[in-house]
Amino acid sequence: MVKLKEHLLLRCIENGKFKHDDGNACQVLLKRDHIYQHGICRINYTTYDVRREQDVVNASSSQCNVIVLGLEVNTNSPDTAPRTSYRYARVLGTFHANVMCVGQGMVDYSATRMEFLWVRWYEPVGLHGVAQRLDRLRFSPLSDGDSFGFIAPDDVLRGCHIVPAFAQGRRHPSGKGLSLLAKDGTDWKEYFINKFVDRDMFMRYYIGLGVGHTYHSTHSSNSKDRPFGSNTDSDFSLQEVSNPHQQDSHEDEEQPANPADEENEPHTISLDDSDSDSDAGAEELGDDADECSDEDEFLATCKMYY
Repeated sequence: MVKLKEHLLLRCIENGKFKHDDGNACQVLLKRDHIYQHGICRINYTTYDVRREQDVVNASSSQCNVIVLGLEVNTNSPDTAPRTSYRYARVLGTFHANVMCVGQGMVDYSATRMEFLWVRWYEPVGLHGVAQRLDRLRFSPLSDGDSFGFIAPDDVLRGCHIVPAFAQGRRHPSGKGLSLLAKDGTDWKEYFINKFVDRDMFMRYYIGLGVGHTYHSTHSSNSKDRPFGSNTDSDFSLQEVSNPHQQDSHEDEEQPANPADEENEPHTISLDDSDSDSDAGAEELGDDADECSDEDEFLATCKMYY
């Protein structure tokens, strides 16, 4: 209960219902001492082609795993940009409560409804992001103080597909775990993250090409940090996708015009010219068009969706 109230206190501070940073869990009260349980939680998300989709999370079924945004990882290398990791959790229950804060820093006595998910955290196994290998997970030990926690439904990116590593076997061969609430009797020793379960999930791991992925705007130059299938010879970001032809045209526009030199300058063909000038336009592009790699064409195509 203390961990739950600490979670609710932070959310009260964020939404302005409590204005004191040094508050403690004892100042959080639940109206009528009631917590209400729900069967399912629906998570709305935007697909990579800007459509609305919804994931249903049910703690009583196999669709009980979610993915949330993790902490930023600093690699301590000048050549490697900080990157943001994901965290994975199994939802044990969906609840809501009417919360109020009292004592120094309180705003009023009105109760605020807050939804929260009770989760059991996975922890990573080995290095993540290694090419041609699925990332692995396992459950934190029940004795670990951070093996359980609470999260807001708004912090959930979407549901995820966690596949047991059947070859590793179960953690409890007898099928009897230590906690009925944690449901650890059915735990496997390790799990795989199925990042290829659908195209929208895959785009979340191809850094910079997912909708709204501002937290992955910088791409690491370290090959070990690159997702499966990425090209290690180029860097790109969500805010700006480079195109060599566009850069050349912008540089020409920024140069000041000199009327005396206009007669000596060759005529530049734009993309809006007539078909009769298409041959001249091809000559102006010259070898630059041959130097355009397959990845540049792929990124230019992806830019059309955003």
